[in-house]
Amino acid sequence: MENQPVSSVGNDGELRQMENQPTPAAAPKPTADSAVVSMQRSTINMILTGLIFLVIGVIVGMIIYDRSVNNEAQIRRIVTIALEASRSDTQAMIQSALADIGGGETVARLGDDPSARYTLSPEGPALGAENAPITIVAFEDFQCGYCKRFNDDTLPLILAAYPDQVRFIHRDFPILGQASLDAAHAAQCANAQGRFWDFHAQFYGNQQMLTAENFTAYATSNEMDVAAFTTCYQAQEFQDAIIADLAEGQTLGITGTPTFFVNGRVVVGAQPFAVFASVIEQELAALGS
Repeated sequence: MENQPVSSVGNDGELRQMENQPTPAAAPKPTADSAVVSMQRSTINMILTGLIFLVIGVIVGMIIYDRSVNNEAQIRRIVTIALEASRSDTQAMIQSALADIGGGETVARLGDDPSARYTLSPEGPALGAENAPITIVAFEDFQCGYCKRFNDDTLPLILAAYPDQVRFIHRDFPILGQASLDAAHAAQCANAQGRFWDFHAQFYGNQQMLTAENFTAYATSNEMDVAAFTTCYQAQEFQDAIIADLAEGQTLGITGTPTFFVNGRVVVGAQPFAVFASVIEQELAALGS
């Protein structure tokens, strides 16, 4: 019998023909050797999966315990374990586990009550007037795509619309891996020389370049004291400050970045300008400004 055209439907819904398609050859029967290989790979995958869930279970248990005793040393261990989990799939699973801590929808979460007001430390690199009536404290991770979106699209609009009314303060919450922690160290060392916001812009300008070599290049291009910067970065001179930010964020209940506090009122995520403007206007009205 002659080969007949075979009909198929393309992605655009148009009926197309694939002429003279050869009949696929029958797959070879598995041998004893191939069965052994398949079994070994399956066993290895099961072991790896078990180890990943074991790590997650340990971290979740540590966090639950920490929330009951509020122990800073425990927070340090949690952060270290999370940052050392380098596999992207493990990181995603850890974040999911963190988000689900509490046991269900009935548990109060940060941001559930829009009228709640939190007390935060005012420390950190800042933009805007020191006596501004509105303070926005932002917990950020330099690898966070939503943090980049906020800094690219929304922060410039806030600062332009409220040049005298808003003070914007950065806080470190590096939860997405070692590069996030390294960038936090570099930015704090840049801040020691008055160049934090230059690094802040360069980090969000290219989030794929958060390496020690590029940190040194940024220090050079910004005409910093490169030797002092290198010493600061290698010695991790601001380790305690970064851990303090992480500890405060964990105490507040932050589970992701970016998270903002507008005069203590929480705004979660890279919300559009209109959301921030609404909260700012409410706060200004309440203050009579």
